[in-house]
Amino acid sequence: AETFFEPVDNNIWEEIDFSNQHDLSYAIMGYRLSVSDVKACPRFPQVERIKKQLSIVDYVVLQGETGCGKSISVYQAAYDFCNQEWRIYKFRNNEDYVLSLPNNSEKSLYIVDDAQSLKESDINYLKSVASPNLKLIIANTISSEIQSDSILLTNNDAVEILYNEYLKRKTEITPIVHRLDKHIGTNMSEN
Repeated sequence: AETFFEPVDNNIWEEIDFSNQHDLSYAIMGYRLSVSDVKACPRFPQVERIKKQLSIVDYVVLQGETGCGKSISVYQAAYDFCNQEWRIYKFRNNEDYVLSLPNNSEKSLYIVDDAQSLKESDINYLKSVASPNLKLIIANTISSEIQSDSILLTNNDAVEILYNEYLKRKTEITPIVHRLDKHIGTNMSEN
């Protein structure tokens, strides 16, 4: 197979790795989750759906409400690709960009988080250049119009999954919460 390499524009795309991982503290404190939280956070079923869809087609769109877990789901799917020796790049969301993707034979996964800030023509361009070696995950905050090629994650889904995960991991989570507030308990009689 012929290999070719065109450099990635680092002004537009930031290569990410997953070497610096946090514990659950950032999630519990309500911080925006990032590539550093993929190991600590519970996985929503949408992570496997993202990966499955990318095994069939070259791009996936994840839509959901603000704060429902889109970003962490995208990063967790990307983490699994990284472990299969894919290079992972994240759109920098800078104001002055001319969107482009390199023409590479290397296996690369590109993430566009908060894609609602981009022009529809840019999103359509990205979808059109996606290929078996150049996969694309697009995450955007839900609008009134849900695209037919989207996977959906709602706040209700997220709350139920997080509650069940908490019940499984409360011995790990409670000490972290108690660093913030020792009066928070895990039973009704403790509150």
